Parts: sequence; C-alpha cells; structure tokens
Amino acid sequence: MGNTTSEVASGVKAQINSGGQGPELYRFVDMTGGGEFVEVMRVANRTKDYTQIDALIREHIPRFLYNDGEGKLVTISEIVRRRNNTFTKVKNIVSTAKPLEEEQANGEEAKHVCWDLDQRGGVGEQILHLCFLSSSPVHTALAKRLLRHYPKMIDDLYMGDEYYGENVLHIAIVNEEPATVKFLLDAGVDFTQRCCGKFFSPEDQKSSRVDNVTKECPDVSVATDYEGYCYFGEYPLSFAAVLQQEESVRLLIAKGADTNCQDSNGNTALHMCVIYNRIQMVDLLCELGASLDIKNRQGLTPLTLAAVKAHKDMFDHILQKTRIVYWQYGNVTCAGYPLDDIDTIGKDGSLNDTSALNIIVRGESAGHLDMMDGLIVQLLNEKWRTFIKFKFFQRMGIFVFYFTICLLALIVRGYYRVPPSCIVHEIIDKEENKLKSIIADRPECKCHYTNFLWQTNLFDNTNRTTISMSMIMKNIPKKRQFEPTALALNVLDGLSVLGSFMYLIITIRELSYQHFKLDYFIYVNDPTRVLFLFSCLLTVALVPARFTCSIALDDILCTYSILTRAPYFFFFCR
Repeated sequence: MGNTTSEVASGVKAQINSGGQGPELYRFVDMTGGGEFVEVMRVANRTKDYTQIDALIREHIPRFLYNDGEGKLVTISEIVRRRNNTFTKVKNIVSTAKPLEEEQANGEEAKHVCWDLDQRGGVGEQILHLCFLSSSPVHTALAKRLLRHYPKMIDDLYMGDEYYGENVLHIAIVNEEPATVKFLLDAGVDFTQRCCGKFFSPEDQKSSRVDNVTKECPDVSVATDYEGYCYFGEYPLSFAAVLQQEESVRLLIAKGADTNCQDSNGNTALHMCVIYNRIQMVDLLCELGASLDIKNRQGLTPLTLAAVKAHKDMFDHILQKTRIVYWQYGNVTCAGYPLDDIDTIGKDGSLNDTSALNIIVRGESAGHLDMMDGLIVQLLNEKWRTFIKFKFFQRMGIFVFYFTICLLALIVRGYYRVPPSCIVHEIIDKEENKLKSIIADRPECKCHYTNFLWQTNLFDNTNRTTISMSMIMKNIPKKRQFEPTALALNVLDGLSVLGSFMYLIITIRELSYQHFKLDYFIYVNDPTRVLFLFSCLLTVALVPARFTCSIALDDILCTYSILTRAPYFFFFCR
C-alpha cells in the first residue's frame, strides 16, 4: 500500500498553491491559517469584543450565500454535473439526463445548499470547512460565530470530486474533537451525510468510479480489497469508529445515527472496524445495537471479512461474541457456535462460497495459515469423521476397481493378436529378403477389434477382390469359431467407457450443483483431477474410434488415457 499513488485533482493543487490568488473566500480564511477574519477574530477573543467581527461577517458573507443565508435546493443531477466540471462526461454515462427545470418539476431528489456553488474554493469548500480544517481555538470560535449568523451553512458539503460529501462533522471527527462534534450535533448538522469523494475511496476503486445523475454517490466496482489511505466508510459514525473516537460514537448514536448504515461497498461501521482491526470499537458498537449479520456487496459479514483480511484476533473475538454459552463450571465453558457464516454448507443444503471455512482454507497468506486452529480445525475434523471419511474411502475403492478394469483392458490389448487372415506380407528388399507385415486393407480387417469376436472364413486368402459390407453380411457362414481374447477386450473396454461416462456425468452434476464456483478452485489447485477427467474423455472417445474402424487412433486413445488416469492416485495418497 505504501507504493500506491493517489491522483491529486487539479482543484487540490489550486487550493494549496492559491497564494491569495484563488477564490475570494481565501481572502477571509486561507489554507495557511490566516486571513482577514482570522486576524480580527484573534483580537476579538483577546478583548471579548465581537462587534467588529460580527460587522465583517454581515458585510461580506451574504453575497456568497443563496437567499441571504436561507439557501436553496439543488438537484442531485446538477450537483453531479458540477462535480465533474463538464456536461459531456455525464451525458456519456447517462444519456437520458433531462434539463434542470424538468428535473425539478418532476420532484427529483435535491440537497439544500447555502453557499453559492460558483464561489466555492478549489475543491468545492466554503469558509466553514476552512475554519474546521485549521482547528485552532481562533478558527473554531470564528466558525461558531459564522453559524450564529447563518446557521444553515452547517450542512454545506465539499462539492469537488476529490472530497465530495465531506461536511464539518466529518472534519471534527478526524480532528478528534468530541466537544466540537457535540456542538455540531446540537446545532443540527446532518449526521447521515456520506463522504464519497475520490480521496475517501479504496485505491483499487478510484479508476472504476462511474457517475450517475440520479445518484449522489458514484457507482463503484464490487471487486476491491478495501485498502485505502482514507477509506473510512463514508458515514460520520464509521469515521468515528475507525478513528477510535468512543465519545463521538456515543454522541452520534444518542442523536439517532443508524449503527447498521451501509456505504457504497455495503460496509457498516462494524465492517470498517474489522478492516482496521479495531476490536474495542466492535465491542462498543455491538453494545449499542450494531448487527454482526449484515453482509456487504461481496456477501461478507464482519466475521467472514475478518477471515478474508486474515485478522485472527478479530476473527476469534467475533466468534466469542456470537457463541451461545450453555453452561459454565469454573474455568470450563460449554458453548455452541452458529455455523451460518462458518461452514461451507448452509441450512438449506446450499454451498456457501463466502463461508469463513472456505475463505481460510483457500487463503494464500501466512495469516490464513495461522487461522487454521481452534474452531476451524475442530470443524474440519468433525466434517471428516461424520461425512468425508466414508465418502473418501468409498471413492478411492471405486477408483481402484475402475483403474483395475482399465489396466486389464490394456493388458488384454497387449496379448490380442490380429487374425492371420488379415496379415499381408510385403517385400521391402528382395536381395536381403526383408518382409514387412501390414494389416490387409479389407473392411473386416480394418474392424478386426469388433468383426473378429467370432472368427469366420469369409474370404479366400488368395482372393483380392474388394467386397462391400452388405455383401459380407449376406454371405456370413453359419459356422463360427469363438475368439475369447477379442471378447474380453471388448467387454473390458466397454466397462471402461461406461465408468468414464459415469464419472463425467457425476462431475457435471457437481459443477451445476455448486454453480461452477467451488469446483473451479478445486480443479485449478488439483491438476491430477483434471488429468483424470481428461482420461475419461479419451476413454469415451474410444467408442467412435472403435466403430469407425480407426485402429491406430483406438490404440493411441487407450495408451494416453491410462497415462493420464494413473496420476489420480496421488489425490488419494497425499
């Protein structure tokens, strides 16, 4: 994470490098802690005479406000357009965007805005934000003075894309000032405002943000690792929990903040505590009514998220909070653990690929290896004893029996000989009297694996005339000589094909039942099983090869199928 970089918006650079040449509001309060209002307020704090600062506020501030400080409603679509600094970008995202007047007429969702949007700072801030950012006693006193004259400024947000949604409550929480948090809550600040600017997003989601003129917060990709410099969960409550501001958490919940509100990723304050490993805050939130059963957009509860992040202490702590204690005697405790988020099989028999057991077993970090103890190991042992052990040895026995049949088929094939009537000798070198034996190019010889189950004398060895299969069928003699080797070969090959076909049917059934999720992981991490299924396909391919009289292909398929089938023994022996 230390090597990742965050793109700095041009507005941020303009804000930092303004040097007095930026928006007019920097004349009164700037980013360096100075400004006309600050100097006057410093004197007022010392003399306790606020006449001059009050006069300056009434003289200069009204021209920056809508309706003399009463504010006005601005539609979400207009806010999104301004946030992007262009109409073209938004139209490319939502082509059905309507004119502002029509949107207002249709009752579109809107936000109350007090400070003129055209007279904001470099990243969409107003004077209150600058005061709380500096966080000195003088700036705090100035902010309170401003709110005394124009109280509706309190809900104004950062309007730039980088810090969009941040209000003075977020800033006070980050500054770790519970007294200021209480003052703002008593003044009526919006404690449900979401801070969803680019700066507060996970690093791997910054490039996937897509604006929609019907929604205040951008849409983001579901896939993320939640790692970010300032990803704190958007809501003030989540900010306070991540930053371990216990007093602020209690103040927010006392005011009515929802302990289970979810951000753009579906994360609650509890999820955020898990991401940042805040065990004490988990206890506090659970005490104040937060739920451990809510899932985020990836289908993870706080418990399973702890498994994903390999936070062992947090995982064990949440397990202890969810357990049901049946009895205690001294230091001995009998407790039960709900398996809803732990086991890979749900109550209805469906497979849960986001279960803690599945996540920990599939994890690749050293932290996941450390989590393989306690309840997880006990659960694995119980599953082995009650179900897997019998199925494992049953499958091993079936495979040994199946492999034996395939091996016998290969051995019989080695003993099998082509009927002498189908052998033709060709002279290669007359001087050295060298001969080459080949199979005669006759229908019954090409199909000798099947045609010679019973040997017949259909042809005279001296007869070279080609006879059609229909003529052969009409002239089959009644007397037949039994050929046991050919019969054994076809019977064993038939059993091999049947077994392979059954294995493939079972595999397809498992894949469909598991929705092609868990099996993908199994096959990718077990090449011997993939080879075995490939051998089954080769064996099934013997059927068309046999009945199309492709002798060479028949032999090749048999050879490679046994070679790719044998490594499957490692699956049972490891």
